[in-house]
Parts: sequence; C-alpha cells; structure tokens
Amino acid sequence: MPEAHVDPLPAIAILNGYQLVPVINSPDNIVMRDVVGNKNDTVVGNSAISLLRQIEGVGFATGVDSLKVLSDILDFIRTELTWKHQPAAIFNQVNPTQNQWYTVLNTTLNAKICSVRVEVAVANETIAARLTVDGVVHDGSTAATAGTAYYAVFSVDDDTMFISAGAASPVQNNLALECRNVKVEVRKTTNAGAGTLHSVVIYATR
Repeated sequence: MPEAHVDPLPAIAILNGYQLVPVINSPDNIVMRDVVGNKNDTVVGNSAISLLRQIEGVGFATGVDSLKVLSDILDFIRTELTWKHQPAAIFNQVNPTQNQWYTVLNTTLNAKICSVRVEVAVANETIAARLTVDGVVHDGSTAATAGTAYYAVFSVDDDTMFISAGAASPVQNNLALECRNVKVEVRKTTNAGAGTLHSVVIYATR
C-alpha cells in the first residue's frame, strides 16, 4: 500500500510564523521570537530587547549607554580619590607689620599640605607659622637668618609644630598633612627692619 503523501507547506508556514517579528512589547512568551522581541521594544516590555534597554541606561541621570555611564562614574570616582596638585600658594609682604598674621593659604577643600616655607629678608627677626587644621591650631616660631628658608615640621612624639631651617622638609616628618580644611598664616614677631616676609605653601586638593 503506497505511503500517504504529507504536504510540508503547512509545517514550513508554522516555522516561518515563529520567526516573524512580534509586535512591539508583546507579552507572549511561547516561542523564541517572543523571547528575543522586537527591536523597537521599550523598557516596559519583558523581551531580551527590553531587558537590554533597561540595562542601557534607565535610572541614570546622564547618558544613554549605561556601560559608558558606568565607565564615566568610575573615572569620576578615581579622579575624586586622587590628589590634584595645585599651583603653589606664594606670599610676599614688603615691610610686614610686627605680630600681624598674614594668610598664605585658606581653603575649605580637602587638602594635602606638602610643605610650608617661611623666610624673611632682614637679619635678627623671629618668624612664625600657624596652621589651623580642621579647627585645631598648630604654630611654631624661630629666630631667622636673612634669606634662609625655614620649614614647618611636626614632632612625631607629641604633634607639636616647630620651624626648622635646612633642606626642604615636608610637614609631618615627610608625611603629607591631609585635612578637610586648612589655613596657613605667617608673621614676624620682631621688628628689626622692613625686609620682605616670604612664604610658599606646596599643596594638593581633591
């Protein structure tokens, strides 16, 4: 008995139907086309396209591509955690008034003080520096030789600050002084002459 002839066209038509693009945001979840979705699906759908669009940027304040946004956020965080070197704060006061504090640096930004230098152009003067660090005052003074650089240095024993001559000495015994806000002031406490009071603060901020 001859075999019955089966027309393959209906089966092909069904398969082709499964491959047709579904309507936008179709709620169906029966065949592969439902799972993949329509390229125009929005974030409210449940297809793979919708899920990708949800990942791409919904909930972010800027940008349309979430991977780029995440990269930008990571770059921003890295930048915020990295100290940014600032131009040195340089101060010169001709004929400074005895005992008057002069502000060299006054910042409310997160700061890292690397070096505080003070000098005077007249011999037989006493010079002083004062650092107000997060509300705590540190100061020190020294008899100065004209034109010699002196640096603010912190004692490792009791956190007191003093002024020392010689090679450049960053504060905190070669450890930068990190603070939320800092004010650096200098003065001379004697009045031997009208020589310029000079100060340089090397610092960085976030």
